Amino acid sequence: MAGMRKKVSKGHTVYSYTGDLAEVLKKAEKELNVKMAADEYSHLKWQADKATKALKRYQDRIIDLKDFIRIATYKLNEEKKEN
Repeated sequence: MAGMRKKVSKGHTVYSYTGDLAEVLKKAEKELNVKMAADEYSHLKWQADKATKALKRYQDRIIDLKDFIRIATYKLNEEKKEN
């Protein structure tokens, strides 16, 4: 059975195949077309975009909370010193 494989080591990618190269190429092109047209691809891309945006909002909220706590603590200490 003809097929292609990918091996990654030390940051280098090596592709290998078994069988007839023209047959493996045709098979890879067919698989690519199927994967690109699949609903799963669109759904996974949507999920990734949504997760990226959610993570950014989460990280921004953590930064905002840390900043607020720092400023509020400073202000409280200033008010205590005045009294």
